[in-house]
Amino acid sequence: MNKKYKEVFVNAEPVLTKEDKAQWIGALRSGKYKQGFEVFVEEAKIDGKETECLCCLEVYNVLHGGRNAGTTPPSNVVNQSVLFGYKANLIPHINDENRPEARDYSNIIPYLELLPTID
Repeated sequence: MNKKYKEVFVNAEPVLTKEDKAQWIGALRSGKYKQGFEVFVEEAKIDGKETECLCCLEVYNVLHGGRNAGTTPPSNVVNQSVLFGYKANLIPHINDENRPEARDYSNIIPYLELLPTID
């Protein structure tokens, strides 16, 4: 785990409830979703068939009603609490870094577990 990233997550502004955090991490671990990279939703060939793969932030959006046109996606609130450097988005950066072959979110879950909650 990158120490610099870890520090950012530990010190992030709390915006999630314990329930929201547990639900999000549970969904990422469930196997229901395959991890996408570079974009919120990616079509990828897995085991010979086209599969919809989601960035970890898009999974959060799905759990909270999706990304509706003209509204702020729910994940923006979470992502904005974990700003790094000059407004680079750290959550998508880690999601796309060291991509697990299994597309199982194993590279981002340990960091999300560090996020403080509001309750």
